[in-house]
Amino acid sequence: MLPHVQTTHAYPTSHTPLHTISSPLRPHCKASERIFLWRGVNSPPPSTIDNPVIQLIASRASRASLRDTANYGAGLRKFHLFCDIFSIPESNRLPASFELLHSFVLWAPISVSVARKYLAAIRAWHIAQGWLPPLSDVHHDRINWSLRGLENMQSSRRKPLRPPITLPMLMALKDSLLLSDPFDACVWAMASCAFFGMMRFGEVSVSSRAGLYSIQTPHQS
Repeated sequence: MLPHVQTTHAYPTSHTPLHTISSPLRPHCKASERIFLWRGVNSPPPSTIDNPVIQLIASRASRASLRDTANYGAGLRKFHLFCDIFSIPESNRLPASFELLHSFVLWAPISVSVARKYLAAIRAWHIAQGWLPPLSDVHHDRINWSLRGLENMQSSRRKPLRPPITLPMLMALKDSLLLSDPFDACVWAMASCAFFGMMRFGEVSVSSRAGLYSIQTPHQS
């Protein structure tokens, strides 16, 4: 096992985007390189004989096995973001348990297909780092059971769930507006009313000029 690595807790504030906690285990690199360069604190079991030539060939073969790893990098980042939010220790991330991955796919997906892509990314990361695939067929059956339930829940909606508007999004909008301009000031007023009044945007806007002076429409007065 490698020595314990301290991480810097840099949780996002209301003015910064959501990001993973900085760690030497996860150096800054291209998304396509993450499954090879992002590591865990545990040492994997040997997968070849103790020969440098054989080990070099195995390393190069591993890198050449996948042609498009950028999408895997995005899924891996999402997994570590989940682990940071729920304070999962580094030692529990690689190898990851069934309980951890089951919880992750219940938390993460915008859609069931995205959840399966995330699981494929974590599986590829385990193999690239020298570990066995983290989930057995029985584990996949249990996770697929949950994913089918999520799919049924989503199919009962006319529109897919949308992510919530956050304070960083609101501040980014404000920074892009010139509040001395009447139109931009109006946009900011509508966005503020919708956010702090917990309203849909349709409740602070109109679809035509005819509805502009409706009693239900917010006015300057």
